[in-house]
Amino acid sequence: MKDLANTYRALLRWNKVEEIVEKLKQKAEFQYKKILNNDMVHKLSRPPFTYIAYSYLLLGSVHKHNGDYEKAIQYIQMYADLDWVKDKDEDTLTWKENFEKWAKMNVLVTKLSAGDPSVLADYVAYIESNKEEVLLSLINIIEFANRYHFNIDDILQRFEVSSLITNPKYSNRLYSQQMIEELQARFNYELAHYYLNKGQNGVGFWHLIKSLEKSVSINEKHCIIKCIGLFESFREISDSGTKLAYKKFISEVYTNEKKIGSTPVG
Repeated sequence: MKDLANTYRALLRWNKVEEIVEKLKQKAEFQYKKILNNDMVHKLSRPPFTYIAYSYLLLGSVHKHNGDYEKAIQYIQMYADLDWVKDKDEDTLTWKENFEKWAKMNVLVTKLSAGDPSVLADYVAYIESNKEEVLLSLINIIEFANRYHFNIDDILQRFEVSSLITNPKYSNRLYSQQMIEELQARFNYELAHYYLNKGQNGVGFWHLIKSLEKSVSINEKHCIIKCIGLFESFREISDSGTKLAYKKFISEVYTNEKKIGSTPVG
C-alpha cells in the first residue's frame, strides 16, 4: 500500500493517494497495536511505526497540494512528534531522526507554498546541509518564485545548476532512477518557466527543450503537457532552432502514443 501510494503520488493523482493512505494508516495503527500486545507473528522490513508516520507525511502532502496549508502543517506536526514510539534500537532512532528532519523541511516547504518568503533563508540553509535533497528543494523554491513572482537569481547562483541537470547527487536508498529522472524533467521545466517570465529567452527555451527531451524519454505525460503549454505561450518569440527541436520531440510523443494505441498528448 505504501508503494502504491507512492506510485499515485508520482502520477500526481492526489485523490487516489489520499484514499490509499487513509487505508494504510488504519492498517498500520492496527498492526502497531498487535505488536504492543506481542501478537505480531512476522517481522516487518522496517520499524512498524514508520508506516504510521509515513501515512501522516503523505496526507500532509495531499493537503499541501490542495492548498489547505493549515491542515498540511497539522499532519507534519504529527510525524515531527514521535514521542509515542518507545523503542530505542538503532534502526528506530535512525528513522525517528529522518522523520524529524523531513518534518522541519516540509514545514518550510508548506510555508513557501503558502507564499511566505520569510522562510526562504532557512530553507536554503537546509539545502546546504542536506545535499541529497538539493534537486527537489530547488524545485520547491523555483515553483515558489514562479507562483509569487519572486527573484531567486542569488539562490540559483549558489548551487551548481548545470551538474544537477546531468548528474544529481541522489541516494538510491531514497530515490529510484525513475524518480530522479522525473525530478530532472520538473527541474528543467520550472527553470524554463522562471527564465522565460524574466525575459531571458535563450536560457529559458534551452531548459524547456531539456525538460521536454527528458519527459519524452521517460514518458512523463504530465510534464510533457506542461512543456507544451509553456512553449505555446512563448512560441512567437522562439527561434527557428527551438521550434525545430520542439517539433522533433512532439513528433516522438505522437509516434510513441500511436504505438501503444492511446490518445496523443496535446
